[in-house]
Amino acid sequence: MSVTVQDDDMDIKIPNDVNVISPFSVFSPSVEDPTARALIVLNQSLKNVPRFLTVWQGCLIHVCADGGANRLYDYFDSEEERKQYIPLYIVGDLDSLHKSVREYYERHGTRVIEQATQFATDYMKALMLVQLQLYNPTIIKGPIDTHDEIEVLYQKHIVKNLTVAPKLNLYVFGGIGGRFDQTVHSISQLYKTHEIHPSIQQFHITKSEMIFLLPEGSNAVIYSNKTAFNSRDRVPICGLLPLGSGEVELTTFGLKYDVTDWPSSMLGNVSSSNGVSGTNGFLVRCRKGPITINIELAFDP
Repeated sequence: MSVTVQDDDMDIKIPNDVNVISPFSVFSPSVEDPTARALIVLNQSLKNVPRFLTVWQGCLIHVCADGGANRLYDYFDSEEERKQYIPLYIVGDLDSLHKSVREYYERHGTRVIEQATQFATDYMKALMLVQLQLYNPTIIKGPIDTHDEIEVLYQKHIVKNLTVAPKLNLYVFGGIGGRFDQTVHSISQLYKTHEIHPSIQQFHITKSEMIFLLPEGSNAVIYSNKTAFNSRDRVPICGLLPLGSGEVELTTFGLKYDVTDWPSSMLGNVSSSNGVSGTNGFLVRCRKGPITINIELAFDP
């Protein structure tokens, strides 16, 4: 077990036998990425969230979870711009959705799907709906029961056919930073979704950072350069956070404070306030389980 202090900038050779994650390619629409992308908007303000419209434009599927539609509507100052960003679906128990917002998006082609069940959050409903849409949109083309049919269809067509689950990068706005219980739920979904659907990679984007899961095994987080996600700081802040159910053993290369065979847990070591030194990426090997990572975002106006 050791810690090594690295230079602020270091070039990283990316091995061939690692799980490659490109979290920031969505900020550069010209970057080719064959992975399907989807976007979910939850019920938190989108004001001052970096690159929201760029991410929207880079995604194939757009879903608002209940009051997230209000946030999307309020994001725009002009009607001319607002009507260019119409979600495919609004889903949830609809207790937060404003009537005027619902009517607006329905007029512009959005399908509103009520799912009244309280045994799934609106985020979970949106997540299941995205997977159904990506897997086979004809499944949800007809009338949908207003209680829990999305979950019923999800269990029938997705959970029972995991071998055909498509690879998906899912970008979520509004899941982190509001009420603490909702934030914890969002982190819980990172772990639970990965366990059931390892082909789905979730990225939570806030005003100041991106949060996602590094699965067990050897991972390479890659990017063209550090300005692809942070043009302000030479060494953007990051953290490796053991928010799962047990201890994770970490080995890294490309961080300011690289670790080797380093045990990390909520009752032990936590690599917070670390930094990104790798100019083109960094490596993280996780043993005994996955780990959550947060990386600071900062863009020029």
